[in-house]
Formats: sequence, structure tokens, C-alpha cells
Amino acid sequence: RSSDLDIIVAEGVKSLADIPLFMHHDSRSIVGRTVLGAATRKGVPFKASLPFVTEAGKLRDEIEYAWQTVKYRLITGVSVGFRPVWEKAEQMADGGWKFPECEVIELSLVPVPMNAEAVITQFRSMNAARSSAARTALLEII
Repeated sequence: RSSDLDIIVAEGVKSLADIPLFMHHDSRSIVGRTVLGAATRKGVPFKASLPFVTEAGKLRDEIEYAWQTVKYRLITGVSVGFRPVWEKAEQMADGGWKFPECEVIELSLVPVPMNAEAVITQFRSMNAARSSAARTALLEII
């Protein structure tokens, strides 16, 4: 369970080297891949890439939609899906949980993140790539 009362301790965040990027935590709407940076007291930086899909279809439409919502600042936040290490979790007096350790299993683009500081601070298009197959969009928090 996760709520606005829960706290994830950034220094305790672990993840695979490469995790999916979803729209709105919907695992049926995967729009890219994400790499988390080294955790600090301030948080966990990330770089996410959205592929350039040349074939017409639902996948290209969803990725284009995701890119446009970020490009036009309709979506400015991110949120994580995670597995807590329950043996180390602490229930707080306000009813929320503090997670000193967890595994982040996905990152999602969201209009309103649970953590107000989880925002996209920079994005750029990689359209200058030599071949269209190599083009991607890159989102990052620095």
C-alpha cells in the first residue's frame, strides 16, 4: 500500500539497471525505459527514454501522446511503483509507513505526483540522430 502519508527513504532505493516507463502507472501503457541514478538525500535522479516508433499503430500513438504531454508541460511529474522491504518498514504515528529500503520496479509519468518534488526538470528531443530508428526522446531530473 502507498499513500500520501508514506515516506520512501531515497538512500534505500534499489532498482534493476533498466525499468519500464509507464503512463499513469498503467502497465498496459509502456512508453519507454528508465535508468535511475545514484540516490542522495535529495532524491533519486533518473533518465528516461521514449523510442521513436516508425510503424503506424497503437504503440506509436501512445508514445507520441506521452511525449506531447511532457513537451507541452501537461504532465510534469513522475511517480514510482515499488516493492517495500517490509521487514524494515516502520509504521508511523500518523498511520503512514516509512520505507527505509525498497525496490523501484517502474516509473510513471503523472500530472500530479504524490511527492511534489518528483518533477521532470529537463527534457530534450534527440531528433538530430543520424537515422530515424535511433531517435529517442530523453527526460531527466538533474
